[in-house]
Amino acid sequence: SFGNFYLSGVINREYTTLIEQNHLMSRYTNALTEYGSALQQYSNMPDNSQCEEEYTKSSEELMQSVGKIYEAFPDPYVENLIYLSENLSGQGRLIMDKRKSGETQEAQQAYQDFSYMNTLLNKYTIYAQQSIERLSVQNMKEVGERQAESQRMMLIAFCSVIILLGVLAFLRIRNIVWPIVHLTEMANLVMQNIWDLPRWYGTQKDETGVLVDSFYHMVETIKKQIERLKQQQ
Repeated sequence: SFGNFYLSGVINREYTTLIEQNHLMSRYTNALTEYGSALQQYSNMPDNSQCEEEYTKSSEELMQSVGKIYEAFPDPYVENLIYLSENLSGQGRLIMDKRKSGETQEAQQAYQDFSYMNTLLNKYTIYAQQSIERLSVQNMKEVGERQAESQRMMLIAFCSVIILLGVLAFLRIRNIVWPIVHLTEMANLVMQNIWDLPRWYGTQKDETGVLVDSFYHMVETIKKQIERLKQQQ
């Protein structure tokens, strides 16, 4: 029961982790959308410190989200996703540098390149999502296999403990029952007036051993009394 309780907790945590990992891609797409909006707003108001702060924060969230995806799913598609995200972030910084330096035409050209890269990245996320889904199914399968293997091991351990306890119980019961059976046979011989009883070779020091030894001592005492009475007669 404790093993099943511990195993269920571990499996639940693993499944919870897998479910959370499946939501990483949606968080990344949201971060990508927020980054594009923050860049557009900041490019329109390059002197606004609040817009600059929001742009910096959205850029960091974008790279953090794609980094978490790669930690959960180290796949070539996700690695390319990191590369494209870094290029997109670098293009965004180029836009702001051109905007701050007053190079309006270059900034517009850089923004067109940014829009193209952003469109390309949005299309590429479909392939990355498919790869992640494939890896998620594989991870779920591995978790299920580990769960089944753990349950088999616990079942084997449980059966082994039951067998061991059964053997120990059998040995203990035999040590108790065997002297009692022997004592019953000796008592039947005494009832038949047979006083030369077979010797007892048991070595138990428990209650049954003491009972058998006491019985033999009693029989020997009675035999001596009978012989003394015969001599007196």
